Amino acid sequence: MCLTCGCRLPHEDHGKADYITIEDLEKSAAIDDFSLDQAVRILVETVEAAKAEGSTSTGDRPAHLTSTPSGAGPKGAR
Repeated sequence: MCLTCGCRLPHEDHGKADYITIEDLEKSAAIDDFSLDQAVRILVETVEAAKAEGSTSTGDRPAHLTSTPSGAGPKGAR
């Protein structure tokens, strides 16, 4: 995940394969021949659309990830 947990370590999955890394996003972008910036823009737009239609589970960050970036990241990640 470490594109979204706040640790600012884009290659780190904290030992959990379900976390999204920069490599995951790059691979996904390459499928459609998008740049990383294009993929990020589309990702943000799609998340906003999902939230608008009410199709996200909460629309917010999980409680354990609500700290600021200086202390962010999954518990025990540092």
